[in-house]
This record gives sequence, C-alpha cells and structure tokens, in this order.
Amino acid sequence: MWRQGKAGYHRVVIIRDTPVPPYRQLAAIIRGQIESGELAPGQKLPSVITLAADYQIAVPTVRKAISVLKAEGLVTGVAGYGTFVANSETPRQP
Repeated sequence: MWRQGKAGYHRVVIIRDTPVPPYRQLAAIIRGQIESGELAPGQKLPSVITLAADYQIAVPTVRKAISVLKAEGLVTGVAGYGTFVANSETPRQP
C-alpha cells in the first residue's frame, strides 16, 4: 500500500491482516528496490532498527526478511558492519 509521505513523496507500507506475512512483504519491498536500482550493488541497507521503525514492524521480523534476501543472494551480511546489496555478479538462488 502506498501512503502519503514527506513533501508529497509516497512510500510503501506493510499491510496488516493479509495472508502475506510482514517479513515477506518487507523482503518484497527491498527486493523491488534492488531490482529497480534504487539500492545499488555494494550499498549498505539501513540498520534493522531503522527498518523496523520505518515500517512499524518488530526487529525479528526485519531480520527474517533479510534472511530471505540473503538466501536469494540479493544481500550479504558483514559482521560488525551491516548488510549490503550483493554485487550483480553474485549468483542468485531461485
């Protein structure tokens, strides 16, 4: 769902009470940002705390969404530094 944001911009929000769990919705949102180029290869994702606050979901839900994206090969985690968009040469898991 799109909601009015700052300065007239729209942003995607997590929809409650749907068959699609919030972690899958967030994974789809981030996947779309990666595929559209909004998030570039090598770019750092916002922290799990920031994503949780932005999308009004729990931190473990964000971690689960990121785990899905890691399994797909779209992002990589670097201990102590954060989560980054994988390079385009990185093979994706189906």
